[in-house]
Amino acid sequence: MNFNRASGNFNSIKPLYYYLNLFLITPWYDFDKNSFRNTNFSRFYGCILIMVKIFWIFDVTVNSDLTKHFRIDAVSLKVASSIWTLTMLVRTVITVSKSTFWNLTKWNVLIDNFKNIDKRLQIPDRETSIFKNFYFRLFIRHVVIVVFYGFSCYSFSSFLKISLFKGLWVGSLTDMYQEFLLVVLINVLIECFTRRYKYLNTKLLQHYEQFTVRDYKHMGEVYRILGETVSTFSDLFGHQIICVLLKFCVETISGLNYMFIIVLTTEDKVFYQLLTANLLALLLAIWNVLVLIFPMDSATKEAKKFIDLCYKIQAQLNENSKEGEALTKLINCSHNFQRSFHAAGFFFINKGIIFSLVGNVATYYIIMIQLNENQYQKCG
Repeated sequence: MNFNRASGNFNSIKPLYYYLNLFLITPWYDFDKNSFRNTNFSRFYGCILIMVKIFWIFDVTVNSDLTKHFRIDAVSLKVASSIWTLTMLVRTVITVSKSTFWNLTKWNVLIDNFKNIDKRLQIPDRETSIFKNFYFRLFIRHVVIVVFYGFSCYSFSSFLKISLFKGLWVGSLTDMYQEFLLVVLINVLIECFTRRYKYLNTKLLQHYEQFTVRDYKHMGEVYRILGETVSTFSDLFGHQIICVLLKFCVETISGLNYMFIIVLTTEDKVFYQLLTANLLALLLAIWNVLVLIFPMDSATKEAKKFIDLCYKIQAQLNENSKEGEALTKLINCSHNFQRSFHAAGFFFINKGIIFSLVGNVATYYIIMIQLNENQYQKCG
């Protein structure tokens, strides 16, 4: 059986991968030689990026324009702002460290496994449709993000009455852009899993009548490698995903709280700009979470669907035949290597987690409103 013609060869993400090297979201890896390159210099570069982030926190802390507003901010905003800054720092340190100081072996396993799967399935290098092409969609998302970041920094600068350049610096534009790229990378890798699971399901359903014992064994090997790769992926990006989810909660709570305070206290002409900027920030935070959770849930369902299809086909085959015995072995193998995405072993990621996030946001938002009311009563 000739397995061919799926979309999206892993080598097609090399340009994105090399671009992410600039931010050390990915380690410096040579796809042609299958080895890491300039590891010592990348570690030195990683230390510089972490030091720049620490310097940014120090500079923002002593900035007179910001500290003046920070002192008069509501207690709830101070708490949310501090947690947000700490989360961004932790995410940056973890992302850079996992691309330079540790987990390099797992990166090697992740890349080699995808290349091995593509070789076994004979997946082509390029996507022929421009609208399905990843880089076309990435370009559109970049345009939207640049417009959003530009408007947010302009509104922030106008409110603080500082220059736009200074607004870009204190607004942590690089951190937000790094998170955007991190979410893009995670989303791309999840789509790689989903497409390959779908490909296996399609081939199994369409050609099982022509399958030989070797074909069933071949599919079992691919399914096993996919399961191992899911586990490797979860170990590599689990902590970063936790930071993204935590930042989503903090950003949503602080955004709603900030809009509540703006409506009550702000009468300046930048009122609508701040309101719009906060609304856009909320939408972006929600989008970042949705493009992580739903694709992961979809990939997990496709992995489980493969096992369900095996059981349905088993009912139509003679169990005593060689093909029937091979299918039984495939089912047992699939059960052993069926994996779900998890956040570094802390919890599994599926659509059900959305309700937990909404519940936490609602709870802490109510607490923040009560803190604001108590503070206003004392001031009054």
